[in-house]
Amino acid sequence: MYQLDEFYEHMDIENLFGRGISLDDLTDYNMARALDKLADRGPQEVFSTICLRAICHEQISLKYLHSDTISISVYGAYEDDDGNEFIITHGHSKQKRPDLKQFLHGLSVTPEKVPVLAEVKSGNTSDKTWNFSFIEKLVKTLKPGILKDIIYVADSSLITEDNLQQIDKYDLKFISRLPGNFALEKELKNKAWEKGSF
Repeated sequence: MYQLDEFYEHMDIENLFGRGISLDDLTDYNMARALDKLADRGPQEVFSTICLRAICHEQISLKYLHSDTISISVYGAYEDDDGNEFIITHGHSKQKRPDLKQFLHGLSVTPEKVPVLAEVKSGNTSDKTWNFSFIEKLVKTLKPGILKDIIYVADSSLITEDNLQQIDKYDLKFISRLPGNFALEKELKNKAWEKGSF
């Protein structure tokens, strides 16, 4: 908040903040009020609103949504806090660093790699349970008219009984692959090899 006028002095203020906004409007008081409003809405809602406006402006199709997570390992001491929704803790490390604590970043993007929805979760969140809660957020974020045409694309962690019931509840279409622990998965692979359609 310090010396905002100097920081923005050579920038296109109206392009960044909107028509009618000048350098004189960028006071520490006004910026603090704006940050308070952003905090009240929550980072997830602000992020998805910005993304969806950009998608509408650029007329990007929302037919397919590719969704996945990544674990982000961190160094240093982080205390576990059972009272918080978000915990930096040990979990299944996709970066092959089980010695480090981590958090999980989940993201849904269009085929053009334009983000639609994102969230940060505790480092010990399973992809299977993440898909369940993420679909709930997707349903709350997108209008029903848009949602009915979307195909949700995710890896095999999507295929659980709870997730499939939820997909059915919202009448979502999806593309995934059967996990290796399904007998049907091996059977279908063998048939594909036999027919040469792999």
